[in-house]
Amino acid sequence: MTEDTLHEPAMTAEPAPIPAERVTIVPANEASWDDLATIFGTTDAGRCQCQRFKVVGWIWRDSTQEGRTAMLRAQTACGDPDAGATSGLVAYVDDEPAGWVAVEPTSPMGTAPVHSRPTR
Repeated sequence: MTEDTLHEPAMTAEPAPIPAERVTIVPANEASWDDLATIFGTTDAGRCQCQRFKVVGWIWRDSTQEGRTAMLRAQTACGDPDAGATSGLVAYVDDEPAGWVAVEPTSPMGTAPVHSRPTR
């Protein structure tokens, strides 16, 4: 083989873990709504607004982006540190919004999505 025909896969380095001192995690109600909106952006999660497994079948089909956004905003209580409850955590790296995770009780059906039918 010549140098022209020998092609090895490019070696890419794994990104280094982010040091813990650069990461801050807060309850969603202590984050601003703008920070959460930045995290969701225009991704698939941004379209469902973490509502897909909370809204049943035909109601999901007929739901709007604005309605799902309003539900998430009410559930998180972003910007209200005195709220009695919130539904998740917001992560910051170097004080920039970087991640979200929903943290809340499971549905009465356990871990099954609420739009699933129980089997007999």
